Amino acid sequence: MARRGERYFGLQAGLQPGLRHNKREAAIRQRRFWKHHIRDEADHAAHVRYCHMNPVKHGFVERPEDWPYSSIHREIAAGRW
Repeated sequence: MARRGERYFGLQAGLQPGLRHNKREAAIRQRRFWKHHIRDEADHAAHVRYCHMNPVKHGFVERPEDWPYSSIHREIAAGRW
């Protein structure tokens, strides 16, 4: 029987138990998703642009404005987009 949570964060995802232990990785985080400190305004703008363009990139909508859950609507109303 699987330990509590192991079904979702380990074995179910095809990971071997203890595989991440030597790399000091948490069960649900991957290295490329570790925290990143925003360095300056340009870096912040790049991250916001990435978030706005993500639904377009994945084919959910044709334009960022078409995604109803996006914060881009607030940016457009403020005249920043």
